[in-house]
Amino acid sequence: MRKALLFIFIIVAAAQAGEKNTFVNTQLHYDFHREITTSTLEFFHIDRYGNTFFFVDFDFDKTGQHGSYFEIAHNFRVAKTAPGNLNLSIQYNDGVLEAPVKIIPGVFLYGIALDNVRIGKAWLEFQALARKEFPAELSWQFTFVWLAPLKSWLSFNGYVDINSDKLNDGRTRIQAEPQLKFLWRQWAVGSEVEVSRNFPPAGTNSKPFEEDIWFTHPTIFLQYNF
Repeated sequence: MRKALLFIFIIVAAAQAGEKNTFVNTQLHYDFHREITTSTLEFFHIDRYGNTFFFVDFDFDKTGQHGSYFEIAHNFRVAKTAPGNLNLSIQYNDGVLEAPVKIIPGVFLYGIALDNVRIGKAWLEFQALARKEFPAELSWQFTFVWLAPLKSWLSFNGYVDINSDKLNDGRTRIQAEPQLKFLWRQWAVGSEVEVSRNFPPAGTNSKPFEEDIWFTHPTIFLQYNF
């Protein structure tokens, strides 16, 4: 369940690349606690009115493929401001896990996004969204995404999601995935840690999900940029 960790990185690359406006990469992650491998495909395209992003994850364990998840989003740019680009954002997320019941609900989100914000060497995005998690009532979500290039060959990026879990008792749910990445030509290798609270898919066989408990899941990954 990986968010758009390269979202800001791609925006930066687009600004530097000039004519290039479509970016695709693939990643392979290994989760030490869940003992699963996740393959990810990410796509980002810039047009004159905004940008489109999607990614899809496929999870594999020793028995084969057992889960999938995707997110797709489009930002409609409405204004260029001093801090960054102001957008209207529409998003949809969905997925399945191998379980007696579907525990990843479909989610429709809409709201505003301020992207391409520059603070020092860091590039940031802020989102304030209405969140419709089916079949729950309407709730809210705040998302923060960052990229901080530490060296030409090293970057620190990630995201934080904070939202209201209306499917259960309205508890505040937090999920973050900071990532440290070493870059070499079209390749990258690094480590990511999923940190979450009140996020049901975080439970494992050895540590079942509990409310109001923090979970951490470290991974290592390999990435290739097309």
